[in-house]
Amino acid sequence: MAEPKGSSDSLSKDEVIERKEFEKQGLDLSSFVLEEFKEKEEEEAVEVEVDEAIGSIFDPFTVKGSVEEAPDPRKSDAVEAEQKVNWSMMVAMVLLWSFLGTYVGMTMPAIIAGPALFIMAMFSLWLAKLWIPDNDMRVLGTTWAIIAMKLLYGLAIDLHYWGIIDSASLLGVALLGLVGLNIYLAHYFDEDAIAAQATLVLMAIGSAAGAIYGELGVAAMLILATMILHSLAYLRKSGNLTALGIASSNIWIGLHALSSGWNIFGLVILPFEDPLILLLLMLFVNAANAAMAAHFAREQNWFSQAASALGLGKPGLWGVSIGLGMMGALLAIAAHRDETGFALAQISILLTAFGASYLVVRGVNPNKVLPSVLIPIPFLVVGLILFDTGLIGISLLSGHAVFAAGMGFVAANSLLRNQNAVSDAVMWLGAVIGAILLTLLIPAGEGQHGSFLLLTIALLFVSLGGFAMKRDSPSLAGVSVLAPWLWILIFATDIENRMVAMDVLPIVLDGDILTIFMFSMGLLQVAVNMKMGETGVDLGKAFGSGTEALARIKDSGVLKLWQLGWLFALLGWLAVARPDGLPALGLVMGIVTLSAMHLSAQVAGRHVNQRKFMLTSLAVATLWLHWRFGLALVWPLLLAFSGFILAWDASRRVEESEFSQKNRVEPLLSLTFTFIAAHLMISTLDLITVDLLAGTFWPDDNWTLWVGVLTVGLCLITYLPVAGKLSRPIGPAISCLLLLLMLSVWTNSLNGTAFLLTILMFSGSGLWLISQGEIRMGLISLAKVEEAKERAEKGKLAAKIGLQGADLPEDADTKSGVRLIDANLVHKAAKQAKRSKRSGGIGEHDLVAGDVHHTPVIVLFFLATVTIAGMWWSYANGDGDAILLLSMILFITAIFLGQSRARSLEMRLPDILGMEAPVAASMVGLVLVHLAARISPRHVDPDSQIGLLLLTIALAVLAWISLRSRKDLALRLPSALEWILYCLVGDRLLALFMVGGIPAPFTTDPWSGDTIEWITPWLGLELSLIGFLLLFDMIEKIRLERGLDDHRGADGRSLWASMVMLVSWGPATLLAGIFSLLRARSWNQPGLAITAVILLSLGMIQSSVWISLLSGFEGHIILITGICCFGLLTMTVQSGNQRWTTAWLWNIHILLPIGALVISQGANELTVVAMLAISGSAWITGVLEERRGWRVVGFLDLLAAWVVAGLALSTNTVSLALMMPMLLASVLLLGLVTWLGQRRKEALSID
Repeated sequence: MAEPKGSSDSLSKDEVIERKEFEKQGLDLSSFVLEEFKEKEEEEAVEVEVDEAIGSIFDPFTVKGSVEEAPDPRKSDAVEAEQKVNWSMMVAMVLLWSFLGTYVGMTMPAIIAGPALFIMAMFSLWLAKLWIPDNDMRVLGTTWAIIAMKLLYGLAIDLHYWGIIDSASLLGVALLGLVGLNIYLAHYFDEDAIAAQATLVLMAIGSAAGAIYGELGVAAMLILATMILHSLAYLRKSGNLTALGIASSNIWIGLHALSSGWNIFGLVILPFEDPLILLLLMLFVNAANAAMAAHFAREQNWFSQAASALGLGKPGLWGVSIGLGMMGALLAIAAHRDETGFALAQISILLTAFGASYLVVRGVNPNKVLPSVLIPIPFLVVGLILFDTGLIGISLLSGHAVFAAGMGFVAANSLLRNQNAVSDAVMWLGAVIGAILLTLLIPAGEGQHGSFLLLTIALLFVSLGGFAMKRDSPSLAGVSVLAPWLWILIFATDIENRMVAMDVLPIVLDGDILTIFMFSMGLLQVAVNMKMGETGVDLGKAFGSGTEALARIKDSGVLKLWQLGWLFALLGWLAVARPDGLPALGLVMGIVTLSAMHLSAQVAGRHVNQRKFMLTSLAVATLWLHWRFGLALVWPLLLAFSGFILAWDASRRVEESEFSQKNRVEPLLSLTFTFIAAHLMISTLDLITVDLLAGTFWPDDNWTLWVGVLTVGLCLITYLPVAGKLSRPIGPAISCLLLLLMLSVWTNSLNGTAFLLTILMFSGSGLWLISQGEIRMGLISLAKVEEAKERAEKGKLAAKIGLQGADLPEDADTKSGVRLIDANLVHKAAKQAKRSKRSGGIGEHDLVAGDVHHTPVIVLFFLATVTIAGMWWSYANGDGDAILLLSMILFITAIFLGQSRARSLEMRLPDILGMEAPVAASMVGLVLVHLAARISPRHVDPDSQIGLLLLTIALAVLAWISLRSRKDLALRLPSALEWILYCLVGDRLLALFMVGGIPAPFTTDPWSGDTIEWITPWLGLELSLIGFLLLFDMIEKIRLERGLDDHRGADGRSLWASMVMLVSWGPATLLAGIFSLLRARSWNQPGLAITAVILLSLGMIQSSVWISLLSGFEGHIILITGICCFGLLTMTVQSGNQRWTTAWLWNIHILLPIGALVISQGANELTVVAMLAISGSAWITGVLEERRGWRVVGFLDLLAAWVVAGLALSTNTVSLALMMPMLLASVLLLGLVTWLGQRRKEALSID
């Protein structure tokens, strides 16, 4: 039974206690809401398998439900950028110090250069010994140790060049001795980077041995270098040296195999002529490489860290080192691709060695893998030697082919017996490498094996797609869908666009077989996508959290596998289309069938519902094909069917259309009509296209014409019945009329009957669309007002009902203090209060409808008509002054009518940048009329500028009209003044570009012409500008005095002052610069001060045109202004005002080099000194204020100074004697900065 109303005594004591506890603790929503989300996140999280061999490489293919690793908020990108800058400075210092050593060795006599190089090396070693023990300076010290060894290597070579070391053998011994010293220093300082230097030098010595000992000498030295490197790596337990040894050994072997006697900086790369030596070298080296990669598979190394820094994941040592080694081995394979058996032998060596190594790393017992690999290899090597020496021979097979078959069997046996250990990543990487190797090895240059090549590539990717569907692997799915089309883009496209040169990789493919291959790849794409189509490509992972644009692209679904497959396939068909590559029927059938497959998947609900993207990409592709190849019979019809199928599919998925505005019916119809109209426009141009129809039947032009008319008729029959039912009919209606207009233009000159039919369709469709849509658009303004009123009434009623429901009985002990309010009305009331201060009210309904505007369509149309007529008259007659006055009168009349109509409707006119739309349109119209008169082919007197004065007066009158009866003059007046300058600047610049008889901004002499036609207009313009500046500054003063907010900002004021400069001839520019400098201080806007200082210089330059005392000193004015900024910079650095420091630094960067270039008329000592001064100012400021940005700028300034110095040297304006001081100064500067950067690393890395 219910309690009596108002009774509280009946509550038990326990209930009272429980209620008080609840009031104290509140309601913990996390107990039943947040935990639910946590459970869902745990369910959705997908554990990602990591391959121990290749590590966590970047995988762009993800499945729905995968969780992206959140970025560490404590990790700053700026800190990493600071470290990269320090590294770049060290590299620059190494290069400069090395260049200084080279300069000394090449330009000075041996008696001076030898001791100088030795002293430089010892000095570098001293710095290394001093700094390497210090953890903060270790990197810099290691850099100096590397520099020291480089100088010693260079000294040894110079001694040979000078004749002191007179034989190459002694030079080799000396270099090997220095390598020993290099290795000793690496152990002494315990630094891998120093040992890495010995690695590269050893490889270079090995190559140089070929000049003395031939191929065997090169092979022996490369084996020795590899063993020394791996021994160092093993002793030091260094993953860095292991990866470097694996990569460098294979790359060096590949260079020698591919070489044809190359000479690189005097080092002759001897080619391997004996294939047996090359095979045995690859076998021995890669056996050692595979063993080392397996032993150090989990060690850290430089290459993995570099890949991680580039956003490519965190690859393991095995994967990254073997990958780099494979790249080098591919050089050797490419060198012998014409010898298929020999190339296969090389591949089998790599597959056997690295396959066994991979299985060991993946956890397979070595005792299970190694016997099956090591036991057969000696017998295969002996057989290879016997075949190569001719002791054994088989007529059908070469010894290399037999060896390749045996090694391939060994590799396949080991991998198949342990196939469960092979990860998806290795599988798709293997497929990609396999496709490349097949392309390299199957000779298709003459077309005799092209079909076999396509068959093997198809089988490879079909198998990969099958594994993708079997394993549900997103990475395998992505590669099987996209890789075939990438292969087509690279290897099957036109020879001029091929990424591999023809003389290296010639490929000729039969067009019909290629069509079948591409069609089968399309079927594979659809089959895989039907199973794995939700796979996404997460490009944002490569950039961390990414930007908003990347996030929007990712969330849009465009990067889903369906869409990428569609896009890649379209690009593939476009790329192969050429007369000798793909026939016309093959191209048409390919595009049609690809579209049919994807449209069918979309209709079946298996696609990703990106209809607009699909239609747009198809339309762009067909437009390109139409432009290049013609075939106009097909493309409009295909677009019509595709567009209407997608629109029908969108119309039956109402819930999705409300969610995704881009995939609604209306945008799809608009795009369809617009793109078909574009096709008709291309047909109208009657372009000369590339002929794909050689020997192929194709209907004639008459068929094309009537099919086009039929296509448009089908569009009308499908669209018109539903036009009145569309919620947004304007877009489809306009695009439909555009389509009919283009059809009439196309048929006008081809067929009278078709043209008449087009006119009938245009008239009927236009009347129908007007009757359905224009009436509703004409009442849209009043409808908005009524809708606003209705919403306000509903809000009041809801508030009233809510208050009644919340009332308590009169006998209740407690009265509720709750009151219901309409939040929308509160928001509108605030907007009304703000609006009423600026422009008053519009009547009784100002609260609910005051923000609804009236768009004066008729007035704007009238203004456009008057503008076009005035332009035509001015252009035809060349005398635009009278028509300019007449246009102004008509514009003013129309504006008054528009303002009156808006007031009668109790509505406002829309604004464009603070100006009422009719007034803004009138101003633009006056400018166009004036421009038409200035560029007229009739005689235009360039010495008469009466029109410019009339334009200025007319613009001022229109601005005054826009300000009538306005209460917001403080806001409207600056906008009106800016609009005047928008128009004057636009008129000046457009007339200048169109050769319209108006002088350029920096060439105007106002006193050099007739008093009435020249002096008066320019004087009137300048006085007007000064008046505008005074009015603008008056508003600024009022706002400052009243403590109002800033209404323009530094950018707005800079734009205002810059526009004055573009129109002025001097005095107004100087006044604008002074006002800008004052307001920069008033509003504390350093950005405005940058503009102000530049404007002061430009104002003096403008005045130098008509003031003879300043003529010829333009460069000195700019240079002196820049030098003054050094004093301002010093003051702000001392005061610690970093914002103003930035301003003066930018002024220095802008003014100083320009002034030096203007004075010197090119690059000379003055320009170089100016650039070095700029670099010093930026760098010193960056160090003193601990600002990494300016340190980076200082570094770039130094590079720019060296570029200028190089230009000066190339033009012989700077002597070589200046090189030594500049080198020393640059090295000292870099040394100082890198020392400071390392010494103060902690402070400078704080974000």
